[in-house]
Amino acid sequence: MKLQKITLLPEEKEKLLKLCRSRTHPLRLIQRAQILLNFAEGQKIKAVAKVAKVSRPTVYKCIKKALDSYIKLERDYVTNIK
Repeated sequence: MKLQKITLLPEEKEKLLKLCRSRTHPLRLIQRAQILLNFAEGQKIKAVAKVAKVSRPTVYKCIKKALDSYIKLERDYVTNIK
């Protein structure tokens, strides 16, 4: 399955990095942040899964959700401009 590349803004990247270093947030949020950061840096799915200590299907699911929500936000922004 070919996934679209994720491009993070500097403030988004900073928030995700801060979340990755957290010791108080739930583990699944930290793992999602690791997945998005590593995938955005161009790592392969297998490497991302290994770093986040999750399965490859979990990585695909997380990235797909992020892309779907981004596309929805982009669509909403465009429709509100008109």
